[in-house]
Amino acid sequence: MDIRQIEISLKSPNAQDRLRALTALREYGSDVAVPLLTSKLKDPEFLVRSFVAMGLG
Repeated sequence: MDIRQIEISLKSPNAQDRLRALTALREYGSDVAVPLLTSKLKDPEFLVRSFVAMGLG
């Protein structure tokens, strides 16, 4: 998934879309991934926040 699609998916109302986008961030370096991960720290879905925490380490 390219970075633009990840950004769009992270804004989706569908939690599964957001989870797929977070998973796709594994292919990117921390300079790209960390700002996108931190943007979802207050996501309403617990599982999304859990993926963010795992991504941030």
